[in-house]
Amino acid sequence: FHNSPQARWTKRFQPWVLRYFEEFETRSEAVIRENELKRQKSIKRYLESQNL
Repeated sequence: FHNSPQARWTKRFQPWVLRYFEEFETRSEAVIRENELKRQKSIKRYLESQNL
């Protein structure tokens, strides 16, 4: 959705490139993990620490 023309906010920052993903059994697990990542001081720093 982020790369689609309908995405008004993100379309000016295109193209988006997927650099990392995790799969979860439920949406609630995914939301919990997303919030953990957002609480990181820097997502970029986290990805670098994981050698991504």
